[in-house]
Amino acid sequence: MRSSSTDDDEDEVACGSTVERNEIEMFRISTTPDVQTTKKKGKEKEKVRDVLLGVDIMKLEYTGGKQLSEFFRIMNRNFSSSEWEEIRGNTTCMEVEQISMFCRHWALKESFVKALGIGIVTDLRTIDFKTNSKLVPNKLVCDTVLYQKGNKQNWLFEESLLDSEHCVAVALQENGIAPKSQNKMFELLDYNKLLVNAIPMHSEDEQYVKKYFSKNEKP
Repeated sequence: MRSSSTDDDEDEVACGSTVERNEIEMFRISTTPDVQTTKKKGKEKEKVRDVLLGVDIMKLEYTGGKQLSEFFRIMNRNFSSSEWEEIRGNTTCMEVEQISMFCRHWALKESFVKALGIGIVTDLRTIDFKTNSKLVPNKLVCDTVLYQKGNKQNWLFEESLLDSEHCVAVALQENGIAPKSQNKMFELLDYNKLLVNAIPMHSEDEQYVKKYFSKNEKP
């Protein structure tokens, strides 16, 4: 994706990124360093931004078929002891709450490893997340903290609910530090919004459309 803008100061911004979606409803975003060029008063300044970005979406459900306790036993090696305390909750915590917290933690881990571009090949227990706020509709949560070997890491994690069934986690690091959140929520786009600025590459071909829809569909 490439974007540019020009104003009175002749600012230009160019950025590169690719978005991939696999068959299990998770997004992988890999980025190349952003290059921002600013021209002011005849002088040109160039600033290179090294941005790491990972995004993951999880459906808040468990459909594995096993008892939840057995599923958690199998997945035990993927979370730290403190993460399991958050996932399991107290003795009154309902299964639906445990599943939601499990999915939330998994999305956080996925977003982080995707930002690094390493995938699930490391000991996930060493990627230790501490959540501090509940996910609620129409609110961005930015106070989740990542620890590795007991050390707090300089990352920003933005979490939110896309709807009542899906959570999303975004991992961000810029030039080795946690950037300030821009406090922007994800927006669901319908067909009209998606094409609002689209420009047709060719004029309409009614004969082609009629010919296409006249074909018999394969069973």
